Amino acid sequence: MSLLTVRTAMIGKLQTVDGVRTVEPFAGDLETLFRDTSPRPALHVLYAGTAYGEQETLGGPAQPLPGRKIWTVLIAVSGRKSAAATDADALELIEAVVAALSGFSI
Repeated sequence: MSLLTVRTAMIGKLQTVDGVRTVEPFAGDLETLFRDTSPRPALHVLYAGTAYGEQETLGGPAQPLPGRKIWTVLIAVSGRKSAAATDADALELIEAVVAALSGFSI
């Protein structure tokens, strides 16, 4: 399955998170994201790479594992409130993102 297909499906799933105003692919650098003026809170989806490894088996040789794709969701919240309120908003949004993507597969 292509990375574009997976990213599109993830974005569709994240668009169901309550209170999020922007869900889009992340293309750029963090400095640009900090200056971004798109409506917030916002979620930015980024392909972070592929993890490879081996699985140990008791009494046998290690078996290679298939590559596992790793995705990151950058969460941007408005910093116009107090630091404590912004932090609380971010934590709530993190929990909502985790709930939306738990068990996600396509």
